[in-house]
Amino acid sequence: MKIEAGNRLKAIGLTGSDFGAHEIGNVALNLAGLDHPDCDLEPYRQHLTELGQKLKSALREFDAPEALALVLAVGAGYTGDRIGYDDPANADLVQVIDRRRGLPVALGVIYLDVAAKAGLSLTGLNFPGHFLVRLEQSPQIIIDPFNDGAVVDQSGLRRLMKSFMGADATSFPNQWQAVQPRDVLLRLINNVKTRAIKARDQNRAAEMLERMTALAPTDPALWFERAMVEADLGHLHTARLALQNCLSSDPNPSLHQLALDKLGLMQRSLN
Repeated sequence: MKIEAGNRLKAIGLTGSDFGAHEIGNVALNLAGLDHPDCDLEPYRQHLTELGQKLKSALREFDAPEALALVLAVGAGYTGDRIGYDDPANADLVQVIDRRRGLPVALGVIYLDVAAKAGLSLTGLNFPGHFLVRLEQSPQIIIDPFNDGAVVDQSGLRRLMKSFMGADATSFPNQWQAVQPRDVLLRLINNVKTRAIKARDQNRAAEMLERMTALAPTDPALWFERAMVEADLGHLHTARLALQNCLSSDPNPSLHQLALDKLGLMQRSLN
C-alpha cells in the first residue's frame, strides 16, 4: 500500500504531474498557499502575469539580461535578503512577493516564471549553494536573481564556487546541468525542511517532506528521509508505508538494504 498525496496536495494539483517553467510560479504559490489558507492567491498570480507583460515589452528595447534586471530588480524591486537570509519568509512565495525579498531559489522561481511568460528561454542551474539561472541563447548567459539580476562571468562563478565549496574548489559535478521546474521547487522546499530540522521542528519537516514526496513520488531517498522523520514523531504506520514506497522506487543497493532493515524493525514494533 502506497501513501497517497494528502487531500490538500491533491486539491492544488500536486501529485507528481509534470509542469513547465510558465507554470512554476503558480505551483509555488499553491504550495505557499498551504501555509496561508485564508490568502487569496489571485492577485499574486496577476502580479506575475503583469511582470511577464512588462518583460515582453522591455525585450523590444533591451537585450534579455538588461530587460530582466530592469523589470524585476529595478522596476519591481526584487532582491536578495542579505540581512535575514534564514528567515522562513524568504522561501515562501507569497511573502517573497509581498516583501520583494527572498532566497536565491525563491527569486529564481520568479525569474523563471516571468521569463517564460514573456517567451524567454531561461533555465535553473544545478549550481551548489547558490541558485543561478541561465539564458539559453548563443552565447549562454548566467544570471544571479539574488544579486539584482546581475550577469555572472567566469571569475564571478569561480568566486561563488569557492565561497560555498571551499578555497580549493575548482568544479562540481553537474554544476552547469539545467534542472527541471520540479527540481527547482524541490530545492525551494528543501530550504524550509533543512531549517526546520535544524530548529528541531520535526512536524514542520514532515510537512515539507510530504510536499516533496508528492512532487517527486519516485525518489527513494526522499521517501526514506520522510520515513525517518515520521518515525521520530511516532507515526510508525506512515513511516512503514514511506519505507515501502522507498523500496518500490528502486533505491540503490545500500539504501535498499537500509530501508529493508528499518522496515523489519518497524514491522516488529507494530506487531
